[in-house]
Amino acid sequence: SDSFSLEDLERNVLWTMNYSDAAPWPSGTDGEGRSLVYAGGSINDPGSWRPSVEEGGNPGTSDRVPYSEGDSLADYVIGGQEVTPDEASTVRFEVLLNAGADDVELTPEWSSNVASWAGDRLILVAQEPLGAGLVKRTWQMTREPNEERLFFRVNLERR
Repeated sequence: SDSFSLEDLERNVLWTMNYSDAAPWPSGTDGEGRSLVYAGGSINDPGSWRPSVEEGGNPGTSDRVPYSEGDSLADYVIGGQEVTPDEASTVRFEVLLNAGADDVELTPEWSSNVASWAGDRLILVAQEPLGAGLVKRTWQMTREPNEERLFFRVNLERR
C-alpha cells in the first residue's frame, strides 16, 4: 500500500490517501496507460476511484461525463451486468459501467427473496478498464448453504 498527500502552497496537508496497485483498486493504472481518477466518495475506498476513460489519462482536464437532468440514471451509468457462479460457494456479480459517469454513486445489493435487499457481504474484488469508455467492476460474495437462489441489483443515487 502506498500513500499520496495533497498540500497547499504553505505545505499544509489537505488530505492523504492510501492506495494500492492490487485489486480491488482499478487495474491498468499502474504504468499501463491509464490514470487513476477520483470519482467521489471516501478517498481511501477503492470504489471511489476508477481508471481514466482513455489511455494516457486526461491531464489538465476531466473525462467526467456530466449527467443530464431527466435522463435515466441506469442509461447514464450501466453498460451491462452479469452474475456468475464462481464455484460452489462463491458468486461473482459483474457490472459494466460507463467510465466517466461520476455523477452517480453505484451500490451493489443482493437478495434471496427479492423482498429485502442488502449491500453487506458483497466485496469489491476488481475494476478493469475494457476500452470504449467502459469499466468492468466485479464484486463477489459467499453463498450460504440455505441460499438456493440469489438476486443482484445496483442501487443508483445522484452524488
